[in-house]
Amino acid sequence: MWVLVVAVFAFGGGEEAVKDSCIACHQSNDFLVTNKKLYTYFQDWRASVHGQEDIGCMDCHGGDNKTMDKDQAHGKDMETGTKASAVNFENIPKTCGHCHDDQLNAYVQSEHFQHLKKEEDEGRGPNCVTCHGSLNSRKLNVNTVARVCEQCHNSETDNHPQIPDQATALLNDFNTINGYRRFIMRRGEDERAFVSILDKDLAALSIDWHLFDLDRIGMQTEKIMKTTKEKRSAILNKDKD
Repeated sequence: MWVLVVAVFAFGGGEEAVKDSCIACHQSNDFLVTNKKLYTYFQDWRASVHGQEDIGCMDCHGGDNKTMDKDQAHGKDMETGTKASAVNFENIPKTCGHCHDDQLNAYVQSEHFQHLKKEEDEGRGPNCVTCHGSLNSRKLNVNTVARVCEQCHNSETDNHPQIPDQATALLNDFNTINGYRRFIMRRGEDERAFVSILDKDLAALSIDWHLFDLDRIGMQTEKIMKTTKEKRSAILNKDKD
């Protein structure tokens, strides 16, 4: 740490030259030996969509990224186990919601959120990182969604064990709809208006997944599937004429 600070001051012209002290410190290869977990954590961030979009450590963790003083840079309440921490498990939805507000508005209506906030459940409800990870975040797909849902929903817990298969089936339908969309898109300008409406419906459906009401999502998916399939059939029939 001190070697790195000296190097920054020696070549960067003092603390005023520090653009981001979090990066200046945590990118050090020294952590490969002294704290491999922290090194990997930083590399995951750098490769993530958050890193690519310049969403930095301070945006989620707080602190001060303009000082090379360790205590000042880290600030207060940065440990995940601290109740006041922005990345405490119970606080993560609010932190993510600073950018992902539509998803948060849906999530707070869900049973998952209620379990996260119930004292008797001790904050065991799933939050954003349960499904998406924290740094190199991911979208769930047909190959991954069941594995995530099965953490809670399985025959052993008897907690709605049908949900993993139900979620997988819905994402399969989502993929089918996207296949129809690509077919329709290839028809050119004639179908731009339809595709524009379809894209809005799919975006709204993606948001509604955060309600975790699979019956509702199923009805919405079925409606979009019907409309899109009918459009595809109409195009095929027109080609025959």
